[in-house]
Amino acid sequence: MQNKSSDKFTAIALTAGFFAIIIPSNPAAATHLSPFQYCAADLRNVGISVEQAASACSDALDPQQLSACVYYINQETQLAAQDVLPACTRVRRPIELGRCVININNDTRNAAALDVLDNCRRSLLPIRFAECVVGLTRQLEITASTAMNRCISAEDYPTNLSPTFAPPPAPNPTPQFTPPVAPPPGLTPLPNLDANPVIPARPRPVNP
Repeated sequence: MQNKSSDKFTAIALTAGFFAIIIPSNPAAATHLSPFQYCAADLRNVGISVEQAASACSDALDPQQLSACVYYINQETQLAAQDVLPACTRVRRPIELGRCVININNDTRNAAALDVLDNCRRSLLPIRFAECVVGLTRQLEITASTAMNRCISAEDYPTNLSPTFAPPPAPNPTPQFTPPVAPPPGLTPLPNLDANPVIPARPRPVNP
């Protein structure tokens, strides 16, 4: 008799690509796992309630990316899954949000985790934002909070252009065409029919 334990699933989390992959002990059953199952399993593993997991996974455009965002931020930072889930559900690229939060958290000092999460969520380019924050804190020795304020402001108001930038010249307007009042030389103007009406010639009498 086959041992019942052989039908159980063995969960293995693979960090590559930010995907949590669940590999069952029975290979034939792997083809039946849907992204929604992965999503629900990941969220439940980090303490999300059944109701919240069902709502978040069913609404997600990519359930696996959503759950990976929540799972890895929770595992790599001090943020609770309950705080991370709303942020991951409100962005178009949850994986980039996760990388942004983890990179800033790991590569800067004294960064407030909730501030990092909020700024990464607000950023239009989370990966670039994280590079900006980490680069400024390392080179200029400023706080992570100051760097985040600078980097997020640059995204919101990209109005400071280089002094050498010059806008292209305005195109020359096309001159309007004005028809000449007098005819060109060498041409005879047409007679004014209203001033000099044409009188039809009388027919010649016919000789009897």
